[in-house]
Amino acid sequence: MTPGRDAGPPLTLGTAGHIDHGKTALIIALTGINTDRLPEERSRGISIELGYAPLDLPSGRRLSVVDVPGHERFVRTMVAGASGIDMFLLCIAADDGVMPQTREHLAVLRQLGVAEGVVAITKADIGEPGLASEEAAELVPGVRIVPVSAVAGIGLDELRAALDEVASRLPGRAGDDGPVRLHVDRSFTLRGIGTVVTGTLWSGAVREGETVRVLPRGLEARVRSVQVHDQPVEAAEAGQRVALNLAGVAWRELRRGDVVTTPGAELRPGYLLDVRVELEAHARPLRRGARIHVHHGTREAPARVVPLEGDDLRPGAPALVQLRLEAPLMAAPGDRVILRQVAPPDTIGPTWWSACGRSSAGSRSRCRRRGRSLWRVKLRSRPRSSTTTPCGWPPCFGPTGRRRAPTRTWPRPPAWSCAPPRRGCGVWNRRVRPCGWHATSTSIPSHSPSSRRGWWRSASGTGRPPSRGSGTSWAAPGRSPRPSSSTS
Repeated sequence: MTPGRDAGPPLTLGTAGHIDHGKTALIIALTGINTDRLPEERSRGISIELGYAPLDLPSGRRLSVVDVPGHERFVRTMVAGASGIDMFLLCIAADDGVMPQTREHLAVLRQLGVAEGVVAITKADIGEPGLASEEAAELVPGVRIVPVSAVAGIGLDELRAALDEVASRLPGRAGDDGPVRLHVDRSFTLRGIGTVVTGTLWSGAVREGETVRVLPRGLEARVRSVQVHDQPVEAAEAGQRVALNLAGVAWRELRRGDVVTTPGAELRPGYLLDVRVELEAHARPLRRGARIHVHHGTREAPARVVPLEGDDLRPGAPALVQLRLEAPLMAAPGDRVILRQVAPPDTIGPTWWSACGRSSAGSRSRCRRRGRSLWRVKLRSRPRSSTTTPCGWPPCFGPTGRRRAPTRTWPRPPAWSCAPPRRGCGVWNRRVRPCGWHATSTSIPSHSPSSRRGWWRSASGTGRPPSRGSGTSWAAPGRSPRPSSSTS
């Protein structure tokens, strides 16, 4: 039978496991494709970025494989790759056994609701797989365990058969007639072809010649061509790894975390998420206002936690929580998100979208509890902003402890059009470097938080912001202001 769609609905397989436990070597042995494509990855012998390959099973089914890095510094990359997978291949080395990143990756899989998969005890030719198999049986009960060796070729056929058995039980996402949702994990350009984005198609079907919209910036583009596993197709369906050749948009305007969707779909960028959370047993309690990282699809955003019942979140106790994001996420009701602590970086617990939905800027949430709107819950956090400021720049939230500069692909505004919204924002203009700012405007734009005391100081040192149109030059605290006469 020719491998392909006729053998069953398309599915995506994701690897998981500790660093140096043989994930990439096993994928090479199964598919014949080296998923380490960067020179640094091949020279160091570790995976840094996501890798992709097709895997043909004995029944004729073809799986899309996503190979993720195992180093603890690249867990955020692993989360981006694990989003959208249907089944897992957990690798545990026979000579090491269960390690910290093994448990971390399993926690991520639990949060994403990925319960079906196979455990491969790798390096079975140099270690005793019995002890590692016992540890795996305790860690993932009910999952089939197969000892393998990518070097000696031991157990590869048995592993393919085990993956085929698991895949036959999964329904897949084919036939989903919802809007197109493709979370971008790569964007690049090819000579003679143009802009290309790749990702796993979560829902809907995308066809050649269709018009799509790229969120959060709302860019519209035309699908010039569609490929699945390097083969051109007329249409791709949910569950497949897809590459789209887009016309009308530059590749530098796109990045990992963007979402390709159908124009007119209800999916919108949002800064508030109402979610139900249950902390992992090992997680620390979260207090009101705690800062965390929220992962959804291939995108992440810092956020503040607002419990809607009580002041703390305790492990093992489900709770309704509002997440106030510092960067927009494109989530739909029912989606799962992953919460990770900032320091130490650790996965917190299973989280999913509440049926309440999200509230838009300046409006009340559709979810009400005890007669009070969610937006009335008090939290000492930053105010929200629109997706772009009046001068065309993305919103800046601060002070956050990090200085951010917009990408160089944004057009530089003239010196008078954009005063820095907050300290440490790093806004570009003719007199500004990414590491600092000076406002050279003779008036403060309406989107500047001039009323925030302590974030601005006047040239006279009064410590109070001036009134609009006062002509006073401003500088970041601790820096000398430029004279007003320098503004042209």
